[in-house]
Amino acid sequence: MIGLVDCNNFFASCEELFRPYLRGKPIVVLSSNDGCVIARSKAAKKLGIKMGAPAFEYRELFKKYNVELCSSNFTLYADMSRRVMDVLKSTVPSVEVYSIDEAFFVLEDSDSAESIATELRKKLFKWTGIPVSIGIARSKVLAKLASEEAKTTPSGVCVVYEKDETALLQKTEVEEIWGIGPRLSQRARAHGIYTAYDLTIHPQISLQKLFNVVGQKIVHELKGESILQLEMVRAPRKSISTAKSFAYTIDNEEDIASILSSYIARVTMELRKEGSLASIIQISLFCKDRETVFERSLALDEPTSYTPRLIEIGKRMLSTLFNPTYAYKKVGVCLSGLVPDDPAPDLYRKVQTQEHSVMEVVDRLNCKHGKGTIRFAAEKPRPVKSSMRSSHATTAWDELPRVH
Repeated sequence: MIGLVDCNNFFASCEELFRPYLRGKPIVVLSSNDGCVIARSKAAKKLGIKMGAPAFEYRELFKKYNVELCSSNFTLYADMSRRVMDVLKSTVPSVEVYSIDEAFFVLEDSDSAESIATELRKKLFKWTGIPVSIGIARSKVLAKLASEEAKTTPSGVCVVYEKDETALLQKTEVEEIWGIGPRLSQRARAHGIYTAYDLTIHPQISLQKLFNVVGQKIVHELKGESILQLEMVRAPRKSISTAKSFAYTIDNEEDIASILSSYIARVTMELRKEGSLASIIQISLFCKDRETVFERSLALDEPTSYTPRLIEIGKRMLSTLFNPTYAYKKVGVCLSGLVPDDPAPDLYRKVQTQEHSVMEVVDRLNCKHGKGTIRFAAEKPRPVKSSMRSSHATTAWDELPRVH
């Protein structure tokens, strides 16, 4: 059987982990620059606060119900996620880390599924402090539905055996199915398909007209056929990118170039983690109105993951895009045309080896002592509003929790 561990209200749970006085209170985590709602505690959900909504729309509600607002603390969330996944991997075989707060796993002993899941849930909470829900069923899609059902049970565990599947499918609305978005659900409803169960009994020929290959796989999964296999090794990415808004508009090229350089340093580090080199770099510059975007792509002479070279190229590209008559709100970089970091031909191998050695030292120090320990001179952190950020309680020595 397939199991799914889903961390409950993960970002909010991380926030209250080191501030226990927040337990049971409404917590809202905000996006970069404290703009939009990206996570809510159970109490905040009951107040009707919507995901993705601009924070200013709830200003009065926040004040009325004493909602705890938190600037996003992705350093903390990523580290707590790693801890949860490490415990899971040490307990069960064949784990697929699906997202920062979800992971699938294989359970061989189906007869003891509920007791195993219950003990796993207790262990994860005891070792990490993060509450989770666990769903177990015959396929990934059914396990996802089971995990949602688990959130409504006192035990936090839901095992769906074959005999239980029909009842679960009948009460699951079609738009609640993992992988079926708003557009597909509207199309399904137009053909008389309202629940997950309706999908499983709909004629196959008709479904082939309604859904693409992925949609048809989801239908098979709903029938208990394990079509979507666990991916223990993530497939190499086709591109790596980042683009984030500034806290305020900028009309100075030097300031934007510094922020761009820090973005390039970040994506090249990810590139090296993947064991890849980039063949193409694209720079995007977004104006204040967010509708005017200047972009330029460049094919590199040699694929590379060497940060200084890509920073230099990126800054030159930015100079061709920058217009001093505009004010800018965001800059982005995308590395694509990714190829494996294989040994280069003899003429280039010596240079590549030297560059690789330098980057290896930089990456190792930043991983050991924290991001930004070693920076390039061209870098400058982007201005970010994060006045309500909690401490880096698990990754920074000077921010460790104190016991009095």
